[in-house]
Amino acid sequence: MPMQSPDDDLKRRQVAWDAMHVLFLDTDVDRFYFDDAAKKCADTDYSLNELEQIYWCEVYPTMRFNLWGVAGEWTPSDIESLSEAILERHKFGKRIWFRHLRRYPFEYWKRLRSEVQNLRSFR
Repeated sequence: MPMQSPDDDLKRRQVAWDAMHVLFLDTDVDRFYFDDAAKKCADTDYSLNELEQIYWCEVYPTMRFNLWGVAGEWTPSDIESLSEAILERHKFGKRIWFRHLRRYPFEYWKRLRSEVQNLRSFR
């Protein structure tokens, strides 16, 4: 079964969005954020491929500018603000291009994927 669009899967999607968006708040994300994000993502029923799509096609387009901004960051004040922003900017259903050229986000995704796999292997 294909993954539902964000609009049709909002409540479930918000868990993954909330977990992933914190990885885009700084270029030096500490262990606590990865552990928390990995646990929340591992607890969803999304496959790793679906989580990757959510990361690159929904969270990344909304939060990417935080990694390059030197004058501050956009931090959503709540899940509703984050959801609204993602629903306006997402690229759901689009192909992921050049992800390996995006240094921090690519490294963060590899680490998150690895930790989600690790957590799920112990279940």
